[in-house]
Amino acid sequence: MKLTKGTTRRNALNKLAALSAQTTASQDAGGGEDIERLCSLSHRRTTKTEANGSINGVGSAVHTSSVPMSVRELEVLVALCRAAPLLQTTKDADDLLHQLAPYVPEAHRQALGPSSLHKHLPPWETLSFDLTSAILAIGLNHPSLRTQALVCIDDTIEELTRSSENRGGASSGEDHVSQRHTAEQSFATIQLTVSMLGFLKATAKYVQVWIPQQRMSVIQKLRYLLSEKFMVSIEGALSAVRNTRSHSGPVKEWKRWVRHYASRGTPLGAMLLQQAYMSVVEESVVLLLSGPEPLSSSELLDTLMQRRPLVDNASLHYGDDMLGELTDLIIEEINLLEADADYLQVSSAWQQRLALEVKASCLRSYLCCSLINEGIADDELLMSWLDAITSDSVQMADESLAQTVLKSMAILSRTSSATATNLSHSMPRLLVQGKMPPQTAKVAGECLARILQQLSQDMVISTLYSLGNVLSAGAGNDTSSPFFGSIGGVNGPAHPYGSEQALGSQISLMMSDEEETTAVYGSVVQAIVSVATACNDDQITALVISMLVQKMGRVSAAVDARIVTETAALGVSGGPNQLKTLVRLYARIASDAMVKRDDLLMNAVTEARVRLATWIKKNSPLYETYLVHLFDLCVSSGDTAGERTVDIALATETIAQLFRPLAVLASEDTEHTPVFENKDQLMELSRDAWFNIIVHGFTFNSKGIREHSEVLEVLAQHSLPLVDEDRVDMPESGIDLNTVLRRGSSTQRIVDMKTTLLSALPQCEHDIKGLSYPDCVFLNVALLICTTRARAGDCTAVLPYFLENKVKKTVMGNVMFGIAQMSVDTYLERALSGQRQDFAAPQVASQLVAFFEGACHRISKVQHAAVSSADRIISQIPSALSQKASLFALLELLSLMWKSCLDAETDEYEWSATYKSDRGGVSIQVSDDVSYRRYTLTNFHKRCRLWVSKAIDVAPLDVKGLLQAYLEDYEDDGAYGHIALGRSFAVEMCSMIPNTDHRLTSLDREHDVGVNTASDFIAQYTTRQEYRHNDRHSKADEEWALVDYNGKSQIAAPIDRAVEHLDEAVKLRALAKRLHDHQPTSFPEVRGTLRGAAAIVSRCASDGTPLIADLVGIPFAIFTKQSINLGISLWLGVVKENPSLEPRILVEIAAGWESSVRLKKGFFNSTFRHLDPFYVKEEFAPSKWGAISRRQQLTNNLIGPHLRLTHLLASHFSASRLISPSVEHVYGRLMRITMLAMKDTISQPLAREVHFQIVLLALRVLKYSTHMDAAARWRLKDAILSGGLAWFAMPPCWSFGSNRLQLKAEVKILNDVAAMLREVNSVAAKATRSLPSLQTREELLYELLLHEISRLGVWISPLGNDSRSVLPAPVHGGVVRDSVFLPLLQAAWAEDPRLAVQLGVRFSNSSQLTREIRSHLLRQPEKAMDEPDALYLLLGSSLPPDVKEQLKYLLYWAPINPMAAVTYFLPSYGNHPFVIQYAVRALESHSVDVTFFYVPQIVQTLRYDALGYVERYIIETAQFSQLFAHQIIWNFNANAYKDEESELPDPVKPVLDKVTDAMVSSWSSEDKSFYEREFDFFGKVTAISGTLKPFIPRPKPEKKQKIEEELRKIQVEVGVYLPSNPDGVVIGIDRKSGKPLQSHAKAPFMATFRIRKDETQPEQIENQATQNGEGQKRKTYEVWQSAIFKVGDDCRQDVLALQMIAAFRGIFNSVGLDVYVFPYRVTATAPGCGVIDVLPNSISRDMLGREAVNGLYEYFISKYGYEDSIRFQEARNNFIKSMAAYSIVSFLLQFKDRHNGNIMVDEAGHILHIDFGFCFDVAPGGIKFERAPFKLTPEMVAVMGGSTDSQPFRAFEELCVKAFLASRQYVEQLSHIVLTMLDSGLPCFKPLTMKHFRERFVLEKPEREAAEFARHLVHVSERSYSTGVYDYFQLLTNGIPY
Repeated sequence: MKLTKGTTRRNALNKLAALSAQTTASQDAGGGEDIERLCSLSHRRTTKTEANGSINGVGSAVHTSSVPMSVRELEVLVALCRAAPLLQTTKDADDLLHQLAPYVPEAHRQALGPSSLHKHLPPWETLSFDLTSAILAIGLNHPSLRTQALVCIDDTIEELTRSSENRGGASSGEDHVSQRHTAEQSFATIQLTVSMLGFLKATAKYVQVWIPQQRMSVIQKLRYLLSEKFMVSIEGALSAVRNTRSHSGPVKEWKRWVRHYASRGTPLGAMLLQQAYMSVVEESVVLLLSGPEPLSSSELLDTLMQRRPLVDNASLHYGDDMLGELTDLIIEEINLLEADADYLQVSSAWQQRLALEVKASCLRSYLCCSLINEGIADDELLMSWLDAITSDSVQMADESLAQTVLKSMAILSRTSSATATNLSHSMPRLLVQGKMPPQTAKVAGECLARILQQLSQDMVISTLYSLGNVLSAGAGNDTSSPFFGSIGGVNGPAHPYGSEQALGSQISLMMSDEEETTAVYGSVVQAIVSVATACNDDQITALVISMLVQKMGRVSAAVDARIVTETAALGVSGGPNQLKTLVRLYARIASDAMVKRDDLLMNAVTEARVRLATWIKKNSPLYETYLVHLFDLCVSSGDTAGERTVDIALATETIAQLFRPLAVLASEDTEHTPVFENKDQLMELSRDAWFNIIVHGFTFNSKGIREHSEVLEVLAQHSLPLVDEDRVDMPESGIDLNTVLRRGSSTQRIVDMKTTLLSALPQCEHDIKGLSYPDCVFLNVALLICTTRARAGDCTAVLPYFLENKVKKTVMGNVMFGIAQMSVDTYLERALSGQRQDFAAPQVASQLVAFFEGACHRISKVQHAAVSSADRIISQIPSALSQKASLFALLELLSLMWKSCLDAETDEYEWSATYKSDRGGVSIQVSDDVSYRRYTLTNFHKRCRLWVSKAIDVAPLDVKGLLQAYLEDYEDDGAYGHIALGRSFAVEMCSMIPNTDHRLTSLDREHDVGVNTASDFIAQYTTRQEYRHNDRHSKADEEWALVDYNGKSQIAAPIDRAVEHLDEAVKLRALAKRLHDHQPTSFPEVRGTLRGAAAIVSRCASDGTPLIADLVGIPFAIFTKQSINLGISLWLGVVKENPSLEPRILVEIAAGWESSVRLKKGFFNSTFRHLDPFYVKEEFAPSKWGAISRRQQLTNNLIGPHLRLTHLLASHFSASRLISPSVEHVYGRLMRITMLAMKDTISQPLAREVHFQIVLLALRVLKYSTHMDAAARWRLKDAILSGGLAWFAMPPCWSFGSNRLQLKAEVKILNDVAAMLREVNSVAAKATRSLPSLQTREELLYELLLHEISRLGVWISPLGNDSRSVLPAPVHGGVVRDSVFLPLLQAAWAEDPRLAVQLGVRFSNSSQLTREIRSHLLRQPEKAMDEPDALYLLLGSSLPPDVKEQLKYLLYWAPINPMAAVTYFLPSYGNHPFVIQYAVRALESHSVDVTFFYVPQIVQTLRYDALGYVERYIIETAQFSQLFAHQIIWNFNANAYKDEESELPDPVKPVLDKVTDAMVSSWSSEDKSFYEREFDFFGKVTAISGTLKPFIPRPKPEKKQKIEEELRKIQVEVGVYLPSNPDGVVIGIDRKSGKPLQSHAKAPFMATFRIRKDETQPEQIENQATQNGEGQKRKTYEVWQSAIFKVGDDCRQDVLALQMIAAFRGIFNSVGLDVYVFPYRVTATAPGCGVIDVLPNSISRDMLGREAVNGLYEYFISKYGYEDSIRFQEARNNFIKSMAAYSIVSFLLQFKDRHNGNIMVDEAGHILHIDFGFCFDVAPGGIKFERAPFKLTPEMVAVMGGSTDSQPFRAFEELCVKAFLASRQYVEQLSHIVLTMLDSGLPCFKPLTMKHFRERFVLEKPEREAAEFARHLVHVSERSYSTGVYDYFQLLTNGIPY
């Protein structure tokens, strides 16, 4: 549209008015100025006191309309009117109402000034419409003004009535074409007409503003207004204007306006007014029918056809009188139209159309009345009207009226079954004989379908057959179907109201015009399809498809084509089966048509397929079905398996026909994302389809490609990956296995394929020559898709092809690299042409993002291609890197790659393959090869520097602005705060001088000293932060300004600032109170409030501001890493901005620290203890690294705040120590309080760093304090030594987790503390009169520090010469010997007896040190009562003779771990009452969940229970733990006899029977019932073995059948469980899971049960309950658990072995060691009987051998892919962790019989050991074939890297060493488990078993030598031949492969 000055002004006024109306809502009561200003733009203003219709109000006779309105006033008035619906405040609405009200009644006679704006239509219609709409909108939206608005409308109607009467009277008695009407006299009548037209349209739009009674009154007034006389005068006036010969200006103008009305299809006249009036009536009736859901008159009929229910009577509110008046009015209108029918026939076509529209409106209105109350509005009368219209071809030719009639019939069919039946007969005849236009015929078919929905299926089928019979006739024949009775109209019998014509008794086609006949047949087909679609019934759909198929070829080719296209709708309405039937039909039709060259039918099939593709949405289940069909059709076309000859040209054409449907299907629906059930099949078909396309000649730049370039471009854009992702890592390449790639192979075809490649890639000629045919086809596909997608705007599609195995490893990679280059060049060619917006810089940036991700890929060829492509793009379009998407992605990738390398240090054994950044929108997969990660990072970093430099050269300001934006946003929760390589790189690049800066680049460098732009960048960044975060515009230099930024006076600024301070103080106090009351508060709110307060405090001149206390106190109240980090940044900012506040803030920080000590927060939370693994619940479950990681994170969260505060205090002290004595005093006091509290802190290995950081800070305070007197220095040093030694009062610990950097930091801090100790050696070195010397304690701490450094050095470098470990140089060389501590022992005892006891633990091999410690214990046992470990030294392994008086203290001694307590029941302690009482008290102090694990050991102690303490403990515990009791009984049963046949009783059997009876008798009835249910259930299950014994010699199927038969007999009772799964409840049995196991004389079997278990949610703080005192939340889940039931095999030895493995699992967990064991459950339930849990998802190594897998490495390759695959590396990582753990456990427990049948591999790659019949001192057959420490075969080494120098194998060695070192510390506890079982009669025990067991821990060796010993075990096992010999022996004897 051409914009003129006037148009621009009108648009501006409209927008201004709309904005004014919307913005006044935010103003106060005095608002609304914008509306008033707009009103003032008009030269005439009215006030609220003006009389309506005059300008001056009182006594004025000058009307508003008499003054000509200027163009400006008219435009302002219209703009105000259009803004009226948007008004937000009642005041504005009131003002505007009084402004507009005077204009409305006089709008029809408003005088207008001369203007060129009204060339097309007279302005009075628009003016009346806008004014009336504005008044009514105000009344509707503002109820308080509704009365005034409606009064204004009533006045307008009265004024219009008077004017119409005057005009009607003037023409009264005159002929309407009387020549006495001059044109000039007619202008007023026509002007009144157009004004009334606008008024009526506005009334119809806002008819809902009236209540029903008012609405009826308005309708009556308007009816009176449109009197017959007035209508006649309108026509006369218009005739006079049309016929006048005058050429005056006004006449010409009115003639032009009249012509424009006619050209719009709305000829001006009485009928147009009648149409507008009926719109008011229709809208009013629709409102009566609307109910709760509003109805739109424009969609009334469609809505009613779908509405359920049709009428909601409860929501209708009407009066019968009102409805009757409306009905009479509508009938009157219909009669008037019928009366004027003859006149209308000679009128213009547009007049006739208007009349028909009025009739349609009347029909819709009457229909609504009939639906509301058919007693008032007779539906038979309506039906007679409808029948009459259907019999009139002229009326039915009008689509609007015809569709109204047809839809009304469909709606009426829902009101009565009789009506529906009649219509079901009449509608088909109308459809066939009505000669309707196509669109009307389509609606008729749909309405017929709606009608049939009300009837039975038989009627539907009958109608379909009858319609189908019509299609059986040949063109021009008179073939009919007997549908109807002999007499009647369209609706059956004639009605009294109509004069409709009878249509006959049958459907007849009597048309000679072939085109007309074809149209009718098409309508019939369309109707049949519509009926089937509406039925939505698969059977009906199938019937219709069959019927229409049979009709093909009966009429004509055109009808056949119509059948094909119309049936597409059936594919969408039916189910998948119907769609498959239909598309197969299309395929057959298309094939035949192609052979016959029938273009009409071929095009019809294509159109039908496209329709299906358009209608089927991606979220539909049909989408996959249709897509699979199209792909399958494409794949099956052409050369297929077999000997038959294939027409290649025909196949090529067939494939080409599929391009368009596929393209539409892939691209049409952009709102949904498909979800595929069988994605693998679909991807395979997609690949094969593309391969077949290439095979059939659609190669790069071929004729076929050029002809279908557009659709192929769409297809390529939406194509699924052509690389088989499931096979990219597999040994067999997807290219070699694909049969489609070999189609059409011949010498000529391979030449053609190579020629195509050479024409596109001449640089790859050498590589192309040696390619095979499948390789050529694959590369041609890649070339076609990649270049096509590049032309469409995506050049990154080539990267996935480099994952293909052959592309990675053969010369195909070079050709693919050429394709990548060509794709990028093709893309750049289009991008640089600048002709398409989708190649603009933002789109190019998105391409760079993908290439940047590829540059970090784990596959080197992907990296190479991606880097090369990025180089080409940035070289040509460097500005693409000045986009946020690409630059941020690059920076985030740098950070991700850096993090992947960092993770190798922070979690060295847990490998993460995927790294993702939501901010950059990127993700990468990295290799487990750390060196390759570092290599990738180095290369990528270099390229990034080059790329960003190029971007800075062309757009320095834009790039640096983006870098600033990147630095603004950060994450607080990163591992190292805000430190990331991407951020560092951004800062570095911002300081670079661009080459375009000719001045700076021209500076001469002075001796390698140059400048950069870093200072400019910092200045810009600072400015950016100021306007970003500070919205107050308050700076120090502005406080003296007279005006502020907004030009306002600053004289009152001091007062404002005081108020500002008060406001912030109130906010802070409120926030502090909420935190104190534990109300939920979001951290962003905290951050915002604290930042605002910090800004105020920074400008505060006084340190007495109340804000400081809360500014410091709130972060301490929250006390998280996040809050303390925020606080530190704000505190430092305040101090630097306002140094005078430094002392105050320091005091508040010190107070907060002291408060955290007092309240035991964070590091001082002594309830969070790192317990000995034997004090906690042990589990028979796989290792869970996730739980370890959560506990590690929890510890870091607790200690993090104090660690950060320590860094702050250390930094601040170093910066301010010489400033003030008061600062020294604060630090001195703070450090002394802290040191005294160090004895009661978190006892967790991860707390070592913060512990000694605080000690180091205290030592610095001691060293550098210059104002502290000697006594104060002594007291501080005394506290420091106590704080430092407090760490060593805890048991020695290694570390927790696998954070190598953490350990290195700890070692460095320990070195620093040791060095600082030497520097303060002179302080308190000599004793004074009042103060003793601290030299001995200092020496003790120093030596302990050196010993700790030495120990941690072994843990960091378990292999000794590990190059990854760069440790700080120790302050003292050599190994710390135990002899050093002998003279220091007295000082240790005096400091803390726990410290002395732990010295004995640290040097357990020192007999002299142990004796000295024990002597202190003997002399002063009361001082060590809080240390349970002291009993190991005091009592030893048997009761010493020198311990007598000391035993009384056992009554108060802290409880020892339950396993050690059990050993005190052994005979070696002589049943001493004090010892036994202590043992029982210790057991009772532990939860039954903890002691439950040691049931086998507790049962064994009954052998020595002379005093009955064990018996009493068992009975009492059994009373409150049924699970404990049941396990005890099963263990009793298993130990009651010495033989498996239960013939030789054990001497302890009477005791066991006695305890059993006592337990059962002590139970409640409920407990007894549970006991009986459980043992009855388990007895039935185990009894299956007995019933199976007669079947032992029979075949397995018979035995399996017997097991399943017995399983079906078992009923699962409530609460029962498997003995091996006491933590789960059996809720079902898989009755078909029974499986007999191999045995010669016994009948073991396996069955599967459904178990329900509870899982504890991740804990927040250990042992912390909820506020209501409830336990932790638990999650219920269900699993299938298989179990083996053995009879005749003693399982007790397996129980012991797995119990030991579970204990080792607890030890490994206690140090956070990332190794894996799976101690599955075995429970011995009777002599020679037991239940064994089956390891889930695992397979034995010998089964792999039986499956023809050559070796373990080959199995990993075949299952997980090549070594560079993520799955292989993940599996290998799991393999290493499990190998390390099981290797050390196998050595320490001496597991033998480790043949391949006893070694399992699970789905994740873990190796698992089973069957522990030979352990400790027993071997198979007594022959020690297995001389290696543990099994480590060459195939295992192959999986772990293939050599002992590989990174994976070194990780294995490290984990072995660490597992061994961690186990040594718990040798006593492990020995206790074995010791109590020695008298159980297990065959694995010999006289020297315990001695040999302890010797394997080499306790005599220090840590470094022990590490070397463990590594030696690995080397010996790796080189051992005995393992292979034993495997060979098993192969010969038992047939177990290896």
